[in-house]
Amino acid sequence: MVNYLRKGKILQDKPLNFIMEKTVVLSCQYPGNFRKEASILIEANRFKGVEEHKRMCNNKKVIKELFKIAHVLLKGEPSLYQKITELMASYLNQASEDTLKYLVSNCEAVEKCYEQFMIIMFQLRTKDSQKNLSKIILRLVTVINLNDPDEKTKAFLSCSILSLLLDKNLIDNRDYANTKIKGFNDSWDQSELSNSPLTWEKYTELNAIFTSNYSTDESIRFGLMVMSTFINVERFRSKEYWHWMRTKSEGIRNNEKWTNNTRESAGTVLHKMDIIENN
Repeated sequence: MVNYLRKGKILQDKPLNFIMEKTVVLSCQYPGNFRKEASILIEANRFKGVEEHKRMCNNKKVIKELFKIAHVLLKGEPSLYQKITELMASYLNQASEDTLKYLVSNCEAVEKCYEQFMIIMFQLRTKDSQKNLSKIILRLVTVINLNDPDEKTKAFLSCSILSLLLDKNLIDNRDYANTKIKGFNDSWDQSELSNSPLTWEKYTELNAIFTSNYSTDESIRFGLMVMSTFINVERFRSKEYWHWMRTKSEGIRNNEKWTNNTRESAGTVLHKMDIIENN
């Protein structure tokens, strides 16, 4: 089928739609063939008409499976992964609010994006894939209520991605991303986030936020809020991480280029560290 499509053979929209949906069904039954299935989906999409492409943008079954296929292809087939995420981004760009909510609520779409983004950002470092994922997460975040306690995890992961997109200068609509992060910062208290140990991955993520020339006040505030969740654990676990947290917080608090809100957030982190040290 892939060869048939590559030769430029024309199929009507309905058969193409059938091919893509059947491919999705088979991918669920035979998960070992993700590479072939991805190739079929990519090639079939090339021959879709405008109207059929619009309909496919809200085909939840196909898009849900694309998230799964992308997750599998990430490390083993980076070039194919890039094409799949490009296809996903094109679908989500025209997807309805109902489809986006379905992906966020039922397909762990945000969680998958976060995991993939961390791998791409710090291991594979492929900019095209980063751009594709940035387009995907920007569409998904439009239906996440950052003020809803039931969506706290998704909101937290979304803001992590948006902060890194800002700090890596990989996002066009910086104002929109900054506004979303600000909404989270203003609505959540540090005490509402669970305490946890500081992992190397999270340290790398936060350090990227704190040291980037493209950082914004809101991404820094978000990073400080995340940092505060490690204080109770790291005081008795890692002197290196403890010193790093204090040094970064002091640097932000004393840097007049940041707003008062940001510097106060750094002061709050330092105050919390002082209390623990003095007990």
